[in-house]
Amino acid sequence: MNILLATYNFYPFNWGGSEVYLDGLTKHLIATNNTVKLIAAVPNSAFEQHRTFWTGNYLRICFYEYQDLEVYGVQHSVNTLEIYSKYNQEWQKEWGAFLEFLNKTTNWSPDLLHLHGFTAIIGLALIKAFQDKYKELPIHATYHTPISCPKGTLLHWEQTECNISANVKDCTACAWNAKTHWPAWSSSLVSALLPIHTSSFLPTALKWKTLVSSAVQSFQDLASIVDHWWVFSDQIRQVLLAQGLDPQRITMGRHAAAPIFHQRSSTPTRAADDCIFAFVGRFTAIKGLGTLLQAWQQLPIQANRELWLIGDNNDADPEINTLLAQLAQRPDIQLLGKKSPEALAELYTQIHALIVPSEWVEIGPLVVHEALACGANVLGSAIGGIRELSTYYPAGAVQLFPSGDVQALASLLSNYQYQALPCVVATEAEHYQKVQSWYLDQA
Repeated sequence: MNILLATYNFYPFNWGGSEVYLDGLTKHLIATNNTVKLIAAVPNSAFEQHRTFWTGNYLRICFYEYQDLEVYGVQHSVNTLEIYSKYNQEWQKEWGAFLEFLNKTTNWSPDLLHLHGFTAIIGLALIKAFQDKYKELPIHATYHTPISCPKGTLLHWEQTECNISANVKDCTACAWNAKTHWPAWSSSLVSALLPIHTSSFLPTALKWKTLVSSAVQSFQDLASIVDHWWVFSDQIRQVLLAQGLDPQRITMGRHAAAPIFHQRSSTPTRAADDCIFAFVGRFTAIKGLGTLLQAWQQLPIQANRELWLIGDNNDADPEINTLLAQLAQRPDIQLLGKKSPEALAELYTQIHALIVPSEWVEIGPLVVHEALACGANVLGSAIGGIRELSTYYPAGAVQLFPSGDVQALASLLSNYQYQALPCVVATEAEHYQKVQSWYLDQA
């Protein structure tokens, strides 16, 4: 099969769970005699390093190879409304021209489009252009992040997991609450009075209902176009069902771990007398790092207890930098920077628990499976996919605390005791083979 994968970002310009997943999927598909091309958003620097493949009035696209994977990096400027609507008619025309140029210059045409993101770039303009050119070919989507939520968290009133059908009235009030921190009742009242108006002269606050309306409509359009969905959690399955999707159009399958993590599971090096915790991910508030650092501040320094922070602290949120500065003199915190999968697997065999303190709905998350495959425990927020994995794996493997609760996390860290629990984590090959079979089943 010829498969066109479209995603938010890709290596080497971005590092995260979606990139890890796409990298593994692409290599598996190629190894099983498929041809694959990727489309991903890229920064300006990509065009300084790689040749421009195609350019129009709105889109410009470069071509590069990453570990023998063919990637078409895309960039275009967007306004605020387009961020929410995921569409511009002129973009659609240029995407169509690009797909035609790709076909003529490479003698390659896809058998299906598989979406791994939904943004202004990887949005309705690309999807509709693909539909126009390849009329009857299937379009699949994998739900990696909260793309159905206008504010991108899937937290209703910033408190509970959201399973309601997205609509302008409720979503505008909920988004206003998140933006202003006003109570639910006043957010509902004010949002009801907001106009729907696209005038560029209005301040953003008065365009809020317009933006939310555009986001709700764009996801409804996407849901009506996509032939089949792959989800990683039951919550997201329920979210799509609430949108009115046919259950037959939704397949659920959990994440899996790459071979390097399974290989390390037989050679743990964690010290019995120590207690090492780790955080892996973006240094942002939404990932819960602020809550973790505040909880760590409450713990007395102990010679055998450490916190390892793994990720790029150069891109940290300002509030995270403030907390890191306050903790800079503590000898029990180590900043280890970004790590390759191989290095990360080695670290997982040394730590006792991975902390996943997210304050938005994590769909998977992939790091939980990777850490468990290496024998580590997981301490995570009791929301989304993390909550579901606490019952999916043996009791105690994934221990929960209320999201954003500094005191609860501090208590969990203080009283934590490592448990060596055998967790049967699916292999990457098993998971990707299911995805490949899914392609064939839905063809």
